[in-house]
Amino acid sequence: MSLVKRLTLVILVPFIGLYVAYVGLEINRTDQSATRQFEQTIESFARLTAQSIQPILWNLDYNTLMNVTQSLVEDSRVVGVLITMNNESDDPDSVYMIAGSLQDRDEVLTEGVALSELAPAADRYSHQVTRRIHYRDRLLGTAHFYFVDTDTRARIAREIQGFMVLAAVFILAYLASVLWLLNRQFKKPFEKVHRLRADVFRYLPLHSKPFRRRERSGTGHVARPRNRTEGQRRRPRPEQ
Repeated sequence: MSLVKRLTLVILVPFIGLYVAYVGLEINRTDQSATRQFEQTIESFARLTAQSIQPILWNLDYNTLMNVTQSLVEDSRVVGVLITMNNESDDPDSVYMIAGSLQDRDEVLTEGVALSELAPAADRYSHQVTRRIHYRDRLLGTAHFYFVDTDTRARIAREIQGFMVLAAVFILAYLASVLWLLNRQFKKPFEKVHRLRADVFRYLPLHSKPFRRRERSGTGHVARPRNRTEGQRRRPRPEQ
C-alpha cells in the first residue's frame, strides 16, 4: 500500500467514524424532538376540546356535540373522538351513553354498548388521550381521543433523508479534498525523487567491474599475490 493511501486511511477512518456517530445522534434527537412536540400538541388539543364541550354536555345538546366531534375527525391526526357520559352518581364506570365520531364509520350515539366495542382498532392509532369533563364540580363524562402520527413520521423521514444526503455530500467533498491535498503535497514530490533516481541509474555504465576489497593477512599487512610472471619475480639479493 502506498504512502498516500495509508495517510488517507489514517485521516479519513477516524473522521468518518465520528461523523457517522454524530449523524446517528442527530437523527435520534430529531425523532425524539418531533415525537415530544406531537405529544404536546395532542395534549393541548384534548384539553381545549374537553373544556369547550362542557356546556354542551351540561345542556345535553347531542346535535351540537355530534357536529363538534365530526369536525374534529376531519383532521388527519384524529382517528376518532368518543365521549362517555355518566349518571348522576359521579361514578366514572357508570356509563349510560357514548357519543362521538370515527373516521371509518358514521356518527356514534348509542346506549348499552361497551367502549371497547366502539373504539378503533389498536393498529389504526398510535396515541390515546383521555380527559375527564367536569362542569360546576360535577363529572359529566370522559372524552377519549385517538390520534395517529403518520404525518409526523413522514415529515421526520423527509428530514432524515435530507440530512443523510447532506452528510454524504459533505463526506465526499472532504474525501476529495484530502486526496487532492495528499497527492499535491506528498505524491508529486516523491514522484520527482523516483524520476531523478531512475535518471541517475540510467546513465550509470551497465558493465562496470565490481569493486573488490583487498584481503588482509593475519598480521594486518596487505597480502600480496603469490603468482607472478617471470619478469615480476623477486631478484636474489647480492651476497655481502
